[in-house]
Formats: sequence, C-alpha cells, structure tokens
Amino acid sequence: MAYVPIAQISTAGNAVMCAFFGIQCLIHVFLGIDYRRWRFLIFMFSGTALSCVGYAGRAWYSRDAATSPYIMQAVCVAIGPGLVTGAVKDLFVHFVSYMRMKKIDQEPNWYMDSGIEKFGYYEKLNRFITLASSVLIGVGIGVLSGSDLNDSKMKQSIQVALAGFALQLAVLGITLILWSFFIYHTMGQPYMHGRVKTYVFSLFVVLLLLIIRFSYRVAEWAKILKLGLANNLTINEDYLVCLDGLTTLLAGMILIVEHPGFVFGKAELKQIDDEFHEYEKQNKAAASPTVQNLQILRYVPLFHLFF
Repeated sequence: MAYVPIAQISTAGNAVMCAFFGIQCLIHVFLGIDYRRWRFLIFMFSGTALSCVGYAGRAWYSRDAATSPYIMQAVCVAIGPGLVTGAVKDLFVHFVSYMRMKKIDQEPNWYMDSGIEKFGYYEKLNRFITLASSVLIGVGIGVLSGSDLNDSKMKQSIQVALAGFALQLAVLGITLILWSFFIYHTMGQPYMHGRVKTYVFSLFVVLLLLIIRFSYRVAEWAKILKLGLANNLTINEDYLVCLDGLTTLLAGMILIVEHPGFVFGKAELKQIDDEFHEYEKQNKAAASPTVQNLQILRYVPLFHLFF
C-alpha cells in the first residue's frame, strides 16, 4: 500500500481536515439551495463530501491499516478536488452570461462578441473533461489499491491515474490563460465594479490553488511510476496535507466568500439565469438536427451537467 501515515499528525490532522471539509460541504449546500446554484452545488457538494470522506478514511487508516479505509482515503481524496474544479468552471459559464447580458448597451468589441461565445463552449467541454479525468483517476487508484497485482497491471494502473491528473492539470493551465485574457480585455468595462472585480480575481486565485494541487499530484504519480509506491512524495503526509488538502480547502473557502449569490444578489442572478436560458434556447433553435437530438442527454443523470 502507498500510504504510510506519520503517527504524530496522522489521526488529529486528518480528523481536522475531515471536519473542515464537512463544514464547508454543509455551507455550500445551504448557499446552493438558497441562491439556486444547482450545477455549482452538485459539483461543490460532490467534491467537498468526497474530500471529507477521504480524510475520515485517512484518520481511520492511521488507527487500523486495513484495506477498506485505505481504498476509501486513496480514491476519495484523489477525486474530490477534481470535482471542485468543475464547480469553478461552472462559475466561468455563469460569468459569461453576466458579461453577455451587460454588453448589450456597450460599443461593439471583437473580444466581447466572439470571445465570450467561445469561452462558453470551451467550458462545456471543460466540465466533461473534469468527469473523464475523475473516472481515470478513480479507476487507476482503485485498481492499484487491490491485491494480487502483477508488475504489468500495476504499471498500467499508475499510468491511468497519472493520465487523469495530467489531463486535469493541462485543462486548468489552459483555463488560467484564457481567464487571464478575459480579465485583461474586460477590466475597463463600466459594469466591472469593485465587487465584481474582486470576484473575477478570486476565481483566478482559486485556479492557481488548484493548479498547485494537481501539479503536486502529477509529480507524485510520476515519481510512483519511476520509483514505485515507497517514495517521499507518497509516504510523507506533510506534502499531501499542505499541497493537496490545504490548497483545495482554501479554494473552497474562497468560493464561499465569493459565492455568486453574495456578489450579484438574487435579483441579478435571476436576470443572469434568464439570459443564459434565452441564449441556450436560441442556440438550440439554430442547431442542426443532430445537435438538437443530442440535447436529450441533458435528461440522463450527470449528463445534464454538460448540456
């Protein structure tokens, strides 16, 4: 097994992380229901709840080195932050609708007219990649956590998990670049008042925190592929708590303080949602028959997150 807990901090440290993620999960549920941010709520609830369960598994494993808590902590802690990235990406689409709504009375601008649309399309694909990479990570670590693996299957499992982490890191890097250009081209607009500017830069910081987390995971699994499970990045819990747990926890805290409900309020959120639904309706009417038929996938569980 990969995880060898450090006795001095393992039980207490992981219990504290579990508690923080649990509290964060409850707060996001309350805010999501109150402000009707359903897709954002699904991603944040899934990500924080899995992290909570994962750190509970780590605390359990520190007292009982059995297979069940090991699999519980390995899979849940690895997948949880990836779903938090899905929530962040949903906020980008939400903000694109805000920009589209506000630009109506502004002078024509190439970036605003075409860049907004392209960013919206990119983020739909982005959310799908979030799910795909989470599946890769879960499958890779899940198989690796089993027993009776030969060297070939173990290497394949490590490669699958590493591919999932690397895919998510690459997408986060591209998103950070696009969001940076987005900030550069929109900061001068009159509707980018103080609270909205803080919101936009907060999402930038959240992206950086998540990039740090996935960079650590890519480095860890690349080292596992090269040196095996018993290496310092995997065994030393300090790295995981600081570079994985705390970065994800801080990102979730920022998303509470900068929740769209606090930034825009219920009235403006309704206007933004109306704009989004009207835009989706226009796109659906203009779409080819094949694309229109694909829209039925929104009624399939999970697929409604992407359509």
